[in-house]
Amino acid sequence: MKINILSKLNINDVNLKTLKININLLLKNLFIINLINIKPITNPLNHNYYLILRKDKIKKNKKINNYIESAPKKNNYYITIPNIL
Repeated sequence: MKINILSKLNINDVNLKTLKININLLLKNLFIINLINIKPITNPLNHNYYLILRKDKIKKNKKINNYIESAPKKNNYYITIPNIL
């Protein structure tokens, strides 16, 4: 699905901060994380898993950022989806 983001923005809007907010609001519902398609990060030399995805460890905050933490007793790696701008 192709979406023209600029066509939905106000033409007279030249404030960069407002422009960022508008684009982020438009993109908020476009990104969906599918855990099945995310593979663990491995070391090709010894095949050690550095990131173990667990559904019970997923935390979502109010800033559109999703954090996927590693399993206990391992270093905490996380995948972040930040605001685009």
